[in-house]
Amino acid sequence: MVDPTPAPPSAEPGTPAPSGRGPEVVGTVEIRRVGRFRFPVFAVVQGDRVLAELGRVGWFRIFVGRGSRIVTETDRRWRLVALGSARMLCPVVLDEAGRKYVVATQGQAWYGINGRDYAYVLHPVGTRRWSRPDRWLLREHEEVVATFSAWTRRVETSRPVPLAAILVAFAVIDYGIPGGDRLGVPRFGW
Repeated sequence: MVDPTPAPPSAEPGTPAPSGRGPEVVGTVEIRRVGRFRFPVFAVVQGDRVLAELGRVGWFRIFVGRGSRIVTETDRRWRLVALGSARMLCPVVLDEAGRKYVVATQGQAWYGINGRDYAYVLHPVGTRRWSRPDRWLLREHEEVVATFSAWTRRVETSRPVPLAAILVAFAVIDYGIPGGDRLGVPRFGW
């Protein structure tokens, strides 16, 4: 008798298992400058371990240009770009095939960071008059899972948080979402 259930697809050797979360981070992670002209320019590090290498990051490069190149330690190749959604330009991490991997959107006083298997809310703690706040919290439901510091470029997580979500959160913390409050040219944060 022939078994009617289809056989599972076989994965090629070296192919990472499909997962909606990707590489995850627990503990303290920071973004350090490691180069000047060639790739990589920045690195996401945890202690002495390099979790990802980043290309040049900037408002113009993400929201108008080709985006910022990302290579993880497992050799996944992503790109941090912005895609239009309604009247906003939302930061997005695209995977190797050019599909949306993580998307950031804006609410009233918070930002949503959504992946295939998770959804977080990012919001500032305290306000500043002339610049964006330094401290930000990442929540899943009612639990705080990560605390970001914009000035030290550091994040402390209490539970596993996807690396792609952390990268999108830093893009939102640094540049916001252009067009989120009104149409027009967004202001530059120097």
